[in-house]
Amino acid sequence: MKGGDDWEGLAEIAAMIRDREMGRVEAIVRHMDRIRADIAQIEDAGRAGRTGEIDVARLTGADLAWAAWSQERLTRLQAQLATLRASHEAALSGARRAFGRADVTRRIAKGER
Repeated sequence: MKGGDDWEGLAEIAAMIRDREMGRVEAIVRHMDRIRADIAQIEDAGRAGRTGEIDVARLTGADLAWAAWSQERLTRLQAQLATLRASHEAALSGARRAFGRADVTRRIAKGER
């Protein structure tokens, strides 16, 4: 096996690792998007419920129970989002390294400088 073939094989492996790392970043971003959508939905429902009109929910006190539930749910979702942001940064760092390695090995395999 020639040295160039070794570098081509290494470049292929580096490209696979790069793709795997990008897949991790994309999965985290999708999860973050789902959580953001859930947060927006709860916040929109809360704004809609503060119209000032008296309805059955307010008369029965159900609005207070919903407000407590929604606040607790928002707190949990925001904590999850913060954790995902940290994971996202770490995944981005790994993806950057993988991109760099893939680029360097590809260039060496092609004889570029």
